[in-house]
Amino acid sequence: MRPSRRLLGELRVASLLIYPSRPQTEADRAAREAVWAGIKQGRPAHVQRIAIRLSELPPEHPVRQLVPSTAILIPVPRSTPLSANAMWPAHEIAMALLTQGIGTQISPVLQRVEPVRRSTGARTILQREPPLRHFETIAASPLSSLPQATHFVLVDDVVTAGSTLIACASHLRQLAPNATITAFTAARADRNATLQQATDMFSPLVETIQLFSDDGRPWRS
Repeated sequence: MRPSRRLLGELRVASLLIYPSRPQTEADRAAREAVWAGIKQGRPAHVQRIAIRLSELPPEHPVRQLVPSTAILIPVPRSTPLSANAMWPAHEIAMALLTQGIGTQISPVLQRVEPVRRSTGARTILQREPPLRHFETIAASPLSSLPQATHFVLVDDVVTAGSTLIACASHLRQLAPNATITAFTAARADRNATLQQATDMFSPLVETIQLFSDDGRPWRS
């Protein structure tokens, strides 16, 4: 008898920006710098601009369909346990979304309890931590104070392969079996992308992260 899976097989994720993880042009480098030095550092001007641009999308846009105003926002944990007064970019982005009327509340129910290797700088997917490792190093708090059936949106700064998002969504699925679970990240990495000008990095898109087995690696498409 095949054992039941611990991790979700797929997750829909929306993002606003694209940046080339292997920059070739000046525009590529400018986009990467905006993401690494601005969004990943939780800079107020950068995260607020993300929230504004998201709020400006029409309600029927696929990205807004995945990030409705009625959702509960769940910040994605960092790669290390959160220390006192440490910057938490995902939480900063979630707070900025609330200021624009996106989401009803923030619920930080997921916390990293053991550090993992950061995805930033990994040259291949095999150098990144797999989803199961992320799942095992994240702890989830009860959702007793939240509705039993609702829409949760995981919020993060950047999606690369999607391992962390799949792990977080899997924890939420165990906590809220009847909930709708989607994800939003400010930016997505693309090693094959190249930009002609930095403004081309604004590229709202909905993708699906797929995971075919618990011990496998995710695929974003």
